[in-house]
Amino acid sequence: MKRTVIAACSAAVLLAAAGCGSSDEATKTDSDSRPSGKPLSEKWQPKIQAAKDKAPTSVCENVGSTECADYLSGIVIAVYRLRDELDDGAKDRYPRTVKRIKKIDRASTDYTKHECKGDPNAGMEGSPCPKHVADIVAGSSALLMEMGMDEAKASAG
Repeated sequence: MKRTVIAACSAAVLLAAAGCGSSDEATKTDSDSRPSGKPLSEKWQPKIQAAKDKAPTSVCENVGSTECADYLSGIVIAVYRLRDELDDGAKDRYPRTVKRIKKIDRASTDYTKHECKGDPNAGMEGSPCPKHVADIVAGSSALLMEMGMDEAKASAG
């Protein structure tokens, strides 16, 4: 079971990385590493929100359920794709966003490491799994806000 969960998470990460192709690189200019010069939030806030909207957050009332794990995977994959785009030259303009992505990544890794998926006791008192779920779901909401804050700060000065 542990190997299956690790393999599934590894596959999700590989799919996320594969989704970022070189077609975006062709639209970059030397003066602006963002595709078409638009703020990243215009592209990524709707994508991350769409991943969050695929199911009600109540799907994770049972934090060890397959449905919850699938929901979290969708959010994390969208966040990883954003991270990949930031790695293409925009990290310096998005410090809050980068910090939040690292927290979401850590929560995703810990959800897998603690074998939360499929664990009938994942939601029990003392289990770290509910915190990992909250860090991903609430963290993705905070990420949307922090991305906007990074852009506002960059445009102000």
